Amino acid sequence: MIRGLLCVALSLILVTRASTASAASIVTEWLDQALPYAQEVAWEPTVGSRFFAILQTAIYDTWTAYDPIAVGVVSGTALKGQGGAENEANKREAISHAAFTVLRTFAPQHRRALIERMEELGYDPNAHTPPAEIGRRAAEAVLADCRDDGASEASNFADTTGYQPRTSGPPDAWRPIESFGRRQLPTTPQWSRVMPFSLARADEFRPIPPPAPGSAEWSRQIDVLIKTSGALTDTEKAEAEYWGIFGMAPAPELIEMTKFVSDTNDLRLDDDVKL
Repeated sequence: MIRGLLCVALSLILVTRASTASAASIVTEWLDQALPYAQEVAWEPTVGSRFFAILQTAIYDTWTAYDPIAVGVVSGTALKGQGGAENEANKREAISHAAFTVLRTFAPQHRRALIERMEELGYDPNAHTPPAEIGRRAAEAVLADCRDDGASEASNFADTTGYQPRTSGPPDAWRPIESFGRRQLPTTPQWSRVMPFSLARADEFRPIPPPAPGSAEWSRQIDVLIKTSGALTDTEKAEAEYWGIFGMAPAPELIEMTKFVSDTNDLRLDDDVKL
């Protein structure tokens, strides 16, 4: 009986994996390729979000060349009608060249693996077909647009503000602590100066500042936090721990969730690009 149930369970797992694999579009395939690179070269939450924003914008702008309505984020309508016929094969090829171009730029140490991936997909990385040219042009335009966006990419995202954390004074700012025998360092303090890639301006949805240290509201919020933390149910604790499940920055976690939504809804290329 138990052996039979195990066989049924194993069969269901294999069927599920097979259906998921067959449902994947070229968009989610390139996300799978990009995720380990992001964890390696863009693990900080800020740099990681930029990494995926540039990759996905390049893919989106490439796709807009084949869509009668969509307008590229960077390219506008400049690529319209230049990528060959509007069909699945051309879109796949163009998107692959766009993703390849971005990832080769951000993770040059994986150039050989990226070339092999392109060849596995049936594409020549140096091809000059209309779809290949469109993908490269879209990616290069997005990369150029973000190159001087204030992130300090050329200096490996080093701080450009001269920021120094406080070591004393009111407890209303971040302070480094000793972690594993080393003093913590701030993550990209210059990010407030980075050109937004989806907001109209950097402070568009910025919340109001926290209450002043020692104020009545400051004390009230601390009291709420302590009482709430002390009364968490097992379910609520599990919900909190969920956010560390992938062990990486928020951007890769959101990409994993995006892939899940894509698989669950059996999305194809066009909808995956828009998602």
